[in-house]
Amino acid sequence: MLSARRTLLRPGGAAAAALVALGGLGACGAAPHHNAAVRPAPAATTPATTAPVVAVPTTTVAPTTTAAPAAPAVTVTRPPAPATTVAPRTPPSAFPAVITAAIATFTSRPAGIEAPITLPPTPSAASAVSAQASGLGGTAAVTLVATPTPLAVNDPSLAAGAAGTTDLGTFSTTATASPAAAGAYVAASAAHNLAACAAPATPAPIGVPGATTCGTVVGGVVDWTFGAWTVQVEDLGAPAAPSAAASALAGLLAAGRLPAAASGVISVVAPASAADGPSTTASIQWQQGADVYSVRTDRGAAAALALAASMRPYPG
Repeated sequence: MLSARRTLLRPGGAAAAALVALGGLGACGAAPHHNAAVRPAPAATTPATTAPVVAVPTTTVAPTTTAAPAAPAVTVTRPPAPATTVAPRTPPSAFPAVITAAIATFTSRPAGIEAPITLPPTPSAASAVSAQASGLGGTAAVTLVATPTPLAVNDPSLAAGAAGTTDLGTFSTTATASPAAAGAYVAASAAHNLAACAAPATPAPIGVPGATTCGTVVGGVVDWTFGAWTVQVEDLGAPAAPSAAASALAGLLAAGRLPAAASGVISVVAPASAADGPSTTASIQWQQGADVYSVRTDRGAAAALALAASMRPYPG
């Protein structure tokens, strides 16, 4: 900072010395004019000293903008996508010729259609398997029939039940709008086809946890669940619980003879006598995605399970 100098005129300085000199002249030299006024020496004054204003150059400093530090590079290690195992589609040539011929008759068929890769065994009197095919309301169905000689698909004699023919079973695929619709379809089928208890249910002695038995208007039944499956065995025409048939079916299920399913229904109806029916009817229906698959046979629970287990996606 700059300092300002000051020159102070103090009494006893040069002005005072001048006054002393004037006084000396009055005493030793010519006398002053008596009318002359002796002017008093002006009082010593201290001039106001104003510090010079020093213009300090103003430096405008641009505000310092601190840039945000760059985000550190983050290395994201993504786990490898799980390998998707796609089951290889079975070529049409791998299916029995009668299956290929029956499916070829459909002008429109469900995209997820399935068919058995093996044929059910035929009675000893038959030497061939023929087929009837129908496609209505989004359902593609094929009925396999044992015949003495091979017949063309939908041969009229098959519908008439000609002598020497035996129904081996029916398989079908029904397309729905969504998996939820397919689940509702299976649930509605179960409500329609399974017999309802007419009396309170009691535990069934078949060695299956949660199995119950009750009487219905058509006969005694045993009910239980097996994973995603609802199971019922009915003794048609008899009030007693069909414990032996239910135990046999539980053993087959434990052996793993079921297709993968989101939900499913298994119904086995065994006639109590010949008057109630010629044979045991078994039907299996299950859901996979938006499609519903069904098999049915009059040759017993084991035959129905074998037919269901042989179902494979048919290439389209």
